Amino acid sequence: MSDPEPKLNTPVLNLRAIAFIAAAGLAWAGCGLLFAALAPRQIVPHLFYSYHVEHFVAFYIVALLTAAGLTRVSVRLQWVCLVGVALVLWAIRMAIPIQRPDGLEDFMCDIGGAAAALAPLMLGRIQQRSITP
Repeated sequence: MSDPEPKLNTPVLNLRAIAFIAAAGLAWAGCGLLFAALAPRQIVPHLFYSYHVEHFVAFYIVALLTAAGLTRVSVRLQWVCLVGVALVLWAIRMAIPIQRPDGLEDFMCDIGGAAAALAPLMLGRIQQRSITP
């Protein structure tokens, strides 16, 4: 008799594949954020009527991809990195004289999107710590 073949769809392999796909999506999302922050407004595609909603949704998606792709990094460190990215993009937008003057509102929408995505993860980990002795 021959040995049974190893199964390729084990839970660990599936989680690694999901994390790899999320990390690749995070890289593409980072490129999209840079393009949206640096490109002239005329060539940036708009998905929503309000650009504040666009900022919120963009950072929400980036935060979800960060949490899915960087599973070994703590949620707090992910939060600090996302705030850092938002600060850098805000500084770049403020340094470009053609950009609109409401950069602080954009920054707050960026932070809100990241917080909305990472808050359930943070609360879940706090709850998990309080239950586990």
